[in-house]
Amino acid sequence: MNGAFILAKKIIIIRALSSVLTLEIETAKDGREALDKLKAMAESHDDLSQEISLIISDIEMPELDGYTLTSEIREDPRLKNIKAS
Repeated sequence: MNGAFILAKKIIIIRALSSVLTLEIETAKDGREALDKLKAMAESHDDLSQEISLIISDIEMPELDGYTLTSEIREDPRLKNIKAS
């Protein structure tokens, strides 16, 4: 499966692109929800980077901003192999 985890305001455009590119997308309303979902997903996968190829997030988000989200992802051994921007 090629997947992307996306946090964005323009979700309609992203969903349209995902169907053309045959990607499965998972969304979250903010950085905290994204991190919680990623950690929960990591519990049931040996290598989550095989399921999620890329994380795209806004910089400014409620609860947990994009910079902190990216830092948290890079510091977690279960998530650090996922590309995040």
